[in-house]
Amino acid sequence: MCEFLQRLPTTQGEKRVNVNHFYASQYIVKKYRIHMNSPRWKTLIEFITPSGHEGICRVENTEKGWFISWIDISPEALKKRDENLKRERLEKGEAD
Repeated sequence: MCEFLQRLPTTQGEKRVNVNHFYASQYIVKKYRIHMNSPRWKTLIEFITPSGHEGICRVENTEKGWFISWIDISPEALKKRDENLKRERLEKGEAD
């Protein structure tokens, strides 16, 4: 199932996606992959919840189901976020 977390950033980036839809599109249609009935987790939610607690992903339970999004903590992404925050603060300061 580690491949699940490896495929999340490469296929979805930091986009929020329904866990069941992502699982179905990445695993169920691929017959050569190990499915949820094989690993140690009884449910998909049981698998993704710890990754949310560890800060690997954002995991949300909504009325429409469970959603997951990758948290990019690469140095490039962190630098880009810092630059965006600085730019927003400057724009906000100029607007006041």
